[in-house]
Formats: sequence, structure tokens, C-alpha cells
Amino acid sequence: MNYSKDSERKNIGKGLPDMRTAKQACNAILLMSGTTNGKRAVEGWKSLKEKTGKDFEFVSKGREEEDLTLEWSCVARALQHIEFLKVLLTCITLKIE
Repeated sequence: MNYSKDSERKNIGKGLPDMRTAKQACNAILLMSGTTNGKRAVEGWKSLKEKTGKDFEFVSKGREEEDLTLEWSCVARALQHIEFLKVLLTCITLKIE
């Protein structure tokens, strides 16, 4: 989520995400998480390395540009359901034959 592109705010709120709708609020929350924001993930693993002395940066390597949004999450969930239905139909077909 690009703050400046998505925000219509001026003055004090300029550059901050709009959260006027539920969708915008969800995307703002996803932006703060290291699970759905690649840059945050890299920061988190670097911080863990500093605390433990063990290198975990390989976990997020190459994923710095990932920025998962609510739309992406919905698509991923739909694809999971489609795959589940394919497996279910295969099982039903095998049982009938």
C-alpha cells in the first residue's frame, strides 16, 4: 500500500492511510504486520538477529516488496476453496465409480 497514492488527506494527515471504510482500515492493519508486509518482515528478522545472534534473514529474503492487501487475501481464500472443491469432487467421483 502506497501511502501517498492511497491517501486523499492534506496537512497533518498527509501521507497517512485513509481509514474511512472497513476495507481501508483492514489494509492499514495488514500494512503494519510483518506477516503481510515484506519490509516489516525483513525488519523483524533483522531485529531478531540482533537479539539472538542467529541469522533468520533468509526467511524473508527476496520478499521485501510483498505488500498483501485485503483483496489479495480474498483471492487467496477463494483459490483455497476452489482447490478444496476439486479434491472433494475427485473423492466423490472415485467413490461413485
